[in-house]
Amino acid sequence: WYQRRVAPMPEDTTNVILIGLDHGKVSIRRDIAVSCSLLLRELLDNEPSSSDVEVPVEVPREDTLKLVAQYMLSRWQNKPRAIERPLAQPLQKCVDALDYDISSSWSVEMTLDLLAASNFLHFVELRDLCCAKVASYMMDMSTEGIRAMLGVQKDFTDEEERELKTKHGIPYV
Repeated sequence: WYQRRVAPMPEDTTNVILIGLDHGKVSIRRDIAVSCSLLLRELLDNEPSSSDVEVPVEVPREDTLKLVAQYMLSRWQNKPRAIERPLAQPLQKCVDALDYDISSSWSVEMTLDLLAASNFLHFVELRDLCCAKVASYMMDMSTEGIRAMLGVQKDFTDEEERELKTKHGIPYV
């Protein structure tokens, strides 16, 4: 989807190479990466721009980094519209057509991985889209459904439960 909307990369540009926890690498033009990510902008501010730079990212999988890079490519000169908060309507009505198209194929797991990656990189536009996507998943879910989606078994750790029982005398299980 992003290839249709982005001009080809010039060959004389340096790149940022994002490295995931699985050691997968994804390369993106430096100017695009620093325009989208506050973290990369701050990290690379004093680095010479004459060569590629490798940056380890707290993201488990290369496929997540590829989607981050694709979103950077699609949005670096075409910022998305602001997303209303709280999300009161279906996602399709709250985001522009490009964001809806991009996010429509994401699974819950991929959305949560992208949320973690965008939060780590401080990539606000992608983080906001991921948050809206997660909110859209939760709109009609019960508490139990939300817990299952997020993999939450219990509200409190065993230690927190003991503390609550001691303090209040009420079982919070």
